[in-house]
Amino acid sequence: MPSPPILGVETSRKSVKIVVLKQESDSSASLLNYFIIPIGKDEGYSSQDFVSKVTNLLKALQLSHNIEVKFVASGSKIDSKRISLPSMPVSDIAQALRWEAKDHFLFNVDESVLDFEVLERRYNRKLWIEGLTV
Repeated sequence: MPSPPILGVETSRKSVKIVVLKQESDSSASLLNYFIIPIGKDEGYSSQDFVSKVTNLLKALQLSHNIEVKFVASGSKIDSKRISLPSMPVSDIAQALRWEAKDHFLFNVDESVLDFEVLERRYNRKLWIEGLTV
């Protein structure tokens, strides 16, 4: 059974780039389609015109509901780091990440939005997380 296509989305201050990829059996990927949707100077992600452009494009692609989506946000105010923390309950990670991030990011962490994903959990060792700040 063929794997569903992959939808790649990259956002930046000036545009949204969308690619549709097909995963091949040898783990390579084939580009099926790509689009660049510019964002006007007076337009933003929340403007109705921009939302309509993206919505209409995605409807026109007629992608299946089980599509895998990869999303990347880029820009000068976004940074991503891999940080190692001691093993701890997930509920404590956000506070520990904020404390540890002060040594890893070049901007004010207290004024940033932090998010994380646990990449690997090793009990009695380290907890590897991917931290994202916006």
